[in-house]
Amino acid sequence: MHRLSDMLRPGVKLLDVAAEADRMTAAFGGSISPIMKNFPFYGHGIGLGFELPRISTTMSMPEDVVEANMVFGVEAFLSLDGVGAAFYEDIVIIGENANELITNSPSMF
Repeated sequence: MHRLSDMLRPGVKLLDVAAEADRMTAAFGGSISPIMKNFPFYGHGIGLGFELPRISTTMSMPEDVVEANMVFGVEAFLSLDGVGAAFYEDIVIIGENANELITNSPSMF
């Protein structure tokens, strides 16, 4: 999530971020989690739910570009057969010069 959050900078296409997420997920291996089958994205705008735009190679549009002051939930759903699944999400505000992480729980325990 940290890598994807760092990629979310003004002017970046969400399809490019999604392609990196697909690459990283494939490198992890494992299986496709049931939630990822239903929600095939790595992040979304923040509002009342899974708001547009989405970070996805199947759901993002070519014109979906990161803009300053957007707020994203950046997430992953990873799964290993016989072990289970793990879900993680960070919330970031896109800044002109740097992003602000507003999630205050640690990513590693």
